[in-house]
Amino acid sequence: MPNQIVHSMKSSQFFEEKTVKGLPRKPQSTEEKPKNLLSLNYVTFHLILMSIFLQKKHNSHMKIKQLLLTTFALVPFAQAQVYSDVVGYVKLGSDTGDSVPANTEVTVSIPFVNEKKGVYTVDSWTFDTSVANTGGTIVVNETLTAGAFDIPTTGAPYMVEVSSGTDEGIFLEISSNDTTTINLSGYGTEFLASLAAGDTITIRKAWTLQTAFGSDLPDNTFISTFDNTGVDASAEVKYITYGGDWYHSTSGDLSNDLVVYPGEGFIYRNNTANAISDWTISGNVTTTNSRVRLMKDSSDAQETTFSYFNPVDETLGDSGLSAIASNTDYILFFDNSATGVDKSATKQYIFYNGDWYDSTTGSLANSVEMKGGQSYVYRRVDTGTSDTFVVDEQDYQPNL
Repeated sequence: MPNQIVHSMKSSQFFEEKTVKGLPRKPQSTEEKPKNLLSLNYVTFHLILMSIFLQKKHNSHMKIKQLLLTTFALVPFAQAQVYSDVVGYVKLGSDTGDSVPANTEVTVSIPFVNEKKGVYTVDSWTFDTSVANTGGTIVVNETLTAGAFDIPTTGAPYMVEVSSGTDEGIFLEISSNDTTTINLSGYGTEFLASLAAGDTITIRKAWTLQTAFGSDLPDNTFISTFDNTGVDASAEVKYITYGGDWYHSTSGDLSNDLVVYPGEGFIYRNNTANAISDWTISGNVTTTNSRVRLMKDSSDAQETTFSYFNPVDETLGDSGLSAIASNTDYILFFDNSATGVDKSATKQYIFYNGDWYDSTTGSLANSVEMKGGQSYVYRRVDTGTSDTFVVDEQDYQPNL
């Protein structure tokens, strides 16, 4: 068993923003206040609120787990019953006590998607993988409203979520659309590679710093992002809250509209003397595969700060990580309930011959759970030079 890795969150050191391999992060625009996303033209409807249970398979046994979820059935007069997405909320930060104690850092992420605006069937597509930011097009069989998904001057853009087929789980930003064609901006989680006629896509609003993490956090607290190069890297950029807005710490640019992608991991620091008692994120639960990109730019060891993109806990053994892991890869866990800053990893799990083990005790760790709304660090060994993608099939379903 290798020596234990010493790893710190190290958000107290910052560097200028860099361009990273593959699809880059899109620069933010100025903020647009949230709009009402749901308009009902029904003359009469009944609102039925139902509690649901998520039935989730863990290895050879079934576990019934209640998540804080609800779903709404909109029943229009003299029309067929229509169901919305399953929605819910997750507490960010610590599972117990205050979400974020005073003078403390926690790992955070988004475990939800935004409300769907439509589901469409692919007719054909193009995507240029030779040059980053060049984007592509998706032609759908249905008729679209021209300009409905054009990128706004301010506020969150729309995103395509590939919801079936080989590319299921990829998210890409939309720049514009006409009545049949969706134009992609070139920003997103991954290049399209195997989209096929007949695959389905779902269009949703993207998450941004403000829509995901809110506008009521204490002033002068911040979220740190990482460029995922090398090991034990310090934060790349921090975004500071002030007066309900988010700002780039170096340029001072308003950053409310910075897009937050599924699978990204962040560190939030509450550097005030007051605890944040209850910090939650709410949204819709995706039923498509999740795909997380683990970076690899050279033959050296490399770490990626990432998140498990789902609100329901998932074990290491079922998470999809085992399918891509190499012997002596590590995953690092941080304790959000511990106070303090620049915290080192409290648990480190090593992969060996198909299983995960506690790097300190040597005990089998396949049943250790990853939590939605938190983030982790994955360290790939010093072999290979290509990014890899963790694909995790959602193995739960709502019992309505």
